[in-house]
Amino acid sequence: MTRRSTREAATRDPFGRLRLLRLLAGIVLLAAVSWEVLAGDNLRFSQTYLTIQLIVCLVFLADFFVRWAAAGDRGRYLRRNLLYLLISIPWLNISAWCGADMTHDWQDRGGPAGGALGHFLEAARHPAGTPYLR
Repeated sequence: MTRRSTREAATRDPFGRLRLLRLLAGIVLLAAVSWEVLAGDNLRFSQTYLTIQLIVCLVFLADFFVRWAAAGDRGRYLRRNLLYLLISIPWLNISAWCGADMTHDWQDRGGPAGGALGHFLEAARHPAGTPYLR
């Protein structure tokens, strides 16, 4: 691609690079979560994982606020994308900064994956026929 065609592509899709950055951040977060689950400490979240999560959340938040600033109807954009804003906040990092002891069993105590989803995830970890409910 020449310099001129790159510039033309950027003017046609001003959020193209931001979309690519968001995609890469999502892939990095998915890889970090997988690594944390498969090879990490079974009791606590690692500092490396929390750092990666913070950086990815900052990318997602930057994307949200850039798109919100460029939106024609900002109120409508906020109403339609409020969930994305809330899930982009690095809640685990905030909890760690407040001194909360965040362990891997947080979903059993009503965390974001609490309730029925927490029990489903707990059941998925155990082979068939193994008791998992407490």
